[in-house]
Amino acid sequence: MESPSASPHRGRIPWQGLLLADIQIINDSKPIEGKELVLTCEPDIPGVTYLWYKDDQELQEIPDRLQLSSNNRILTLLNVTREDTGIYECEIRNSTTVIFRNSHTLDVFYGPDTPTISPSEENYCSGTNLTLFCEADSNPPAEYSWIINGQNEVPSQELHIPSMSTSDSGSYTCQVRNSITDLSNIAVKNITVHGAVIQVSSTTVREKDSLVLTCLTAQPGLSIQWIFNSQSLQLTDRMSLSTDNSTLTIDPVMMEDEGEYQCEVFYLNCSSKSDSVSITVKALESEDTHLLPGAIAGIVIGAFVALVLLCILAYFLYCSKTRRSRPV
Repeated sequence: MESPSASPHRGRIPWQGLLLADIQIINDSKPIEGKELVLTCEPDIPGVTYLWYKDDQELQEIPDRLQLSSNNRILTLLNVTREDTGIYECEIRNSTTVIFRNSHTLDVFYGPDTPTISPSEENYCSGTNLTLFCEADSNPPAEYSWIINGQNEVPSQELHIPSMSTSDSGSYTCQVRNSITDLSNIAVKNITVHGAVIQVSSTTVREKDSLVLTCLTAQPGLSIQWIFNSQSLQLTDRMSLSTDNSTLTIDPVMMEDEGEYQCEVFYLNCSSKSDSVSITVKALESEDTHLLPGAIAGIVIGAFVALVLLCILAYFLYCSKTRRSRPV
């Protein structure tokens, strides 16, 4: 009975044998890019013609790339590339008839290529979410992992860090590996997280004294604004800002200046707020009306001594008066 695969092929006469040709890979080696691969067409029959096809195109020798043995039975790919992936057919024929024919799908293993990390943006503001995606061309698909600042390996193709802070700045390395080719590759992205912090000598200040708040940033922004109790700070005649708005001076401080202060720095693509700093203002009256414990103790001791002296004086006066009133 004729095999279903014996249909006409590129105008050739259908084969009429009882066996199929067999394509074998020498030493059962894996088709890995960059290595040599040898295919043989079996069986070995004297006096016949062997032909090779790839994706329906007949193969011819290519120097330094493709070699055929003297009788064409052995096909050697000297330097396998991923473009060699495809359907290979081995055909055995006599002068007029196709005797055997069979096909083999060659899947070339390659990579991983140098990975790419997206998005390309490298500057972020604190409080924003970071999502990095790594991709590398590889067959089979690569295994992915992330290394952050040289440590904390995370096995994932996608890396997500919510609500970043300035401590999240650093190098983000995507590492890819192909378990078949036993090759690996990396890509590195340097991330800078912009943030702000308020510097102040003391969070407690006396009324009538001066207060200086400084907004510090790792990278200079386009502009800076100050926030007081969650509202944009309204400057008074007691307040002044430096040329770049980074330093706020209040002189003299009043009770209404007590509250929460923040600075917000604006960059090209985002803005970043500092953590709030709570300023406490001590009223002058509180220092005048409240005595220190040492002062209170001094007053008590002084009153006791005065009382003792008064008692002694009264005793002597009494004794003196008693002596005068006695008859001589």
